[in-house]
Amino acid sequence: MPGADAVARLYPVALALTLAAWLGFLPSAADHFRRRLASARPRTGCWLAAILLAALALRLTAGFSHRVYYDEFEHLDIARHLAATGQFAETLAGGIVAYDVLSRPTWPGGHHTALAVIFKLFGASALTAFLWSAFLSTLSALFVFWAALELFDDERGALAAAFIWGVLPLAVRYGTACDLTSATLFWNAASLAALHARKREPGPRLDAFAALTLAYAVQVRPENMLLLGYGALISAPARVLIPALAGA
Repeated sequence: MPGADAVARLYPVALALTLAAWLGFLPSAADHFRRRLASARPRTGCWLAAILLAALALRLTAGFSHRVYYDEFEHLDIARHLAATGQFAETLAGGIVAYDVLSRPTWPGGHHTALAVIFKLFGASALTAFLWSAFLSTLSALFVFWAALELFDDERGALAAAFIWGVLPLAVRYGTACDLTSATLFWNAASLAALHARKREPGPRLDAFAALTLAYAVQVRPENMLLLGYGALISAPARVLIPALAGA
């Protein structure tokens, strides 16, 4: 169907543009993060770097393995097909060149679009997907630290949160798989950090960064739409929020 084919091609383009815009605003968000880190206790940055290196080392040495078999193979197939053809589709039946039976995936395409870019750069192997998962899982600890720092204004508590996430056995276990877990938690943590950063320092750049983070998070997993409600909740003025909660 021509319409379905157009959607299969335009949808990942829209996601790629959203991701590119997010990366474009990332330096502004990083500047805010550096200012927050500079005002923290001495050596906070060193401790954070040590936690991130330890988290990455744990994931790289734990041994990669498929944990959610069918889902992982489905994600790999979608991302590989997207990298090779530019079309958001998955293989129902294949093996004969040019005669694969394709279907539109039921998953949103945020994870697959990013993974397809990684496949383009480093090759479409399972090892590439495993390493990407480990990288995202490690970076999640950074955003956990950032979100906790913005929310509680306590460097030690933020370091403790990042450390717990970095070494948590379940986080390490799924950081060595290639399902949606690492990508989902990365975008969840990034959304929380972005929302609280723009609340602390309102401005068009951090506002745009938070909006793009939420927009992409929703396209990684549909349950992430809950983040939109959370964003609306913390962004509401106290004079509106308190009476509303009291009435509820």
